[in-house]
Amino acid sequence: MNSTRILKALIWLYFWLLIFEGALRKWVLPGLATPLLIVRDPIVILALLVALSSGKLKVNVTLGAMAFVALLAPLMAMVAGHGNLAVTIFGWRCNFLHLPFLFVMGSVLDAEDVKKMARWLLLVSIPMVLLMADQFHSPPGSFVNIGLGGDGDSGFDGAMGYRRPSATFSFTNGVSAFFPLVAAFVLHRMIQPEVKGKWLAIAAGLATLAAIPLSISRALFMGEGLAVVGAVVALFASGRSISRLLTAGVTVAFVAVAASFLPGMEKPREAFLSRWDESTTAKGGFQEAIVNRAVSEPLSSILPSNGNFLAGAGLGSGTNAGAQLLVGSNKAFLVSEGEWGRLTGEMGLPLGLLFILIRVALVLTLFVVAWKAARRGESLALIVWFTGAMGLAMGQWGQPTSLGFAIFQGGLVLALSRPRVRLPVMRQVAQPVRVMGVQPRTAQPTHHYRNA
Repeated sequence: MNSTRILKALIWLYFWLLIFEGALRKWVLPGLATPLLIVRDPIVILALLVALSSGKLKVNVTLGAMAFVALLAPLMAMVAGHGNLAVTIFGWRCNFLHLPFLFVMGSVLDAEDVKKMARWLLLVSIPMVLLMADQFHSPPGSFVNIGLGGDGDSGFDGAMGYRRPSATFSFTNGVSAFFPLVAAFVLHRMIQPEVKGKWLAIAAGLATLAAIPLSISRALFMGEGLAVVGAVVALFASGRSISRLLTAGVTVAFVAVAASFLPGMEKPREAFLSRWDESTTAKGGFQEAIVNRAVSEPLSSILPSNGNFLAGAGLGSGTNAGAQLLVGSNKAFLVSEGEWGRLTGEMGLPLGLLFILIRVALVLTLFVVAWKAARRGESLALIVWFTGAMGLAMGQWGQPTSLGFAIFQGGLVLALSRPRVRLPVMRQVAQPVRVMGVQPRTAQPTHHYRNA
C-alpha cells in the first residue's frame, strides 16, 4: 500500500471517529471514556509521520510559525507556568498536534474522496436527526441521553425544561458543527444543477432544518445561516445566474415548511423560540446577544486575567482536562472561557497573540484560495469555508470535537480549492498551483466532481 492510500485511510478513520467518538464514550465503551478523549491523536501522529516521510507535507509559513510557538510554549509552561508535564502535553496537543493534519488532507484528498464524504454526511444526517428527536423527547438519564462514561446526562440546559440533544457526539457542540457542514453540501447540490443526488439533498435538507429546533441551539442556527451566506457569495464569485439561488431558495422554503409539520416538532419549535427569546431578545436583541458575543467578547478576552502577561499560566491550564488534573475539578475555567483568552492566558500575551494571528492568517488564506476556486466555478470550497471559519479562528480547540471539526473543515476547504478537485462546470484543464506550501498533482480532466 502506497503512502497516499495509507493517508486516505487515516483521513477516513479520522472522519468516522469525529462523528462517532461520542457514541463510543457514552454507549459502546463507557469505561474507556477518558482515554477515548484523544482517540484521534494516534491517527494524526501516524498520518504526519507518513506524510513527512513521503513528501506529502511540506513546510510552509503557517507551519513554520506554528513550530516556533510550539517549541517555546511548553518550555514556558514548565519553567514559569504550572510545571505539570501531563497538563502541558495535553495543552500542546490541543494547540499544535492536529493543525498540520489540515495540510495533509489538502495534499491527498481527491474528487472521489470528497464525493464519498459528501454522500455519507448527507446520509448520516437523517438518522442523526431522528436520534436527536428521540433524545429531545426522552427523559434525562435514559439510555439515549446518558452521559460520558455511562453516567449522568449528555445534554445541556435548553428551554422549557428540555435538554439540548448531543446525538452521537460527546456534547451538544458536535451537533452545532455537524449540521452546518451538512447544510453546505445540501446547498451546493441545490445551486449546482449539474450535480446529481437532489432527492438525497432534499432529505438531508429536511434533516438540517429539523435539527435547528431539536437542538435548541443558536450556534447551529447561525452556522446553517452562514452556509446560506456562503452559497450566495459563491454564486456571486462564480458569476452564475441569481436564478439558481432563487430556485434553491424556493426549495429550501418548501423543505422548511415541510419540516415544521413533521410529527413531534411542535414542542422543539416552542423550546427553540423560547430559548431564542430568553437568551437573545431579553439580553438586548440580536446585536447584543449574538454579534457582540461573536466579535466583542473574543477581543475583550485577549488580555490574560491571571496577571502573568509574559509567561501565562501554562499550556493546558485553560482546558477542562487540564483543570481536572491541576485542581481536581473542571466545573470552572481556570483561565478564560473564550478561546483567545485561553491562548493568551496559557501562553502569555506575546506567544498567545502570535498563535491567534497564525490562526486568523490561515483562515484568511483559505478564504483567498476558496474565492479563487469559486471564480473558476468550484463553489463548494467557499460554502464550506463560511461554515468552518469561526471554528478555525476562534473555536475552542481545548474541546476535542470542536478541534476536530475545525481541522477537518479547513482540510476540506484546502482540498476543494485545488484544481484537481473538479466540479462539472469546469470543462477545461486548469494549471496546477501551489497552495500554502502543498504541491498539487497535475489536474486530470476526467476527475469531475459530479455526484457530491
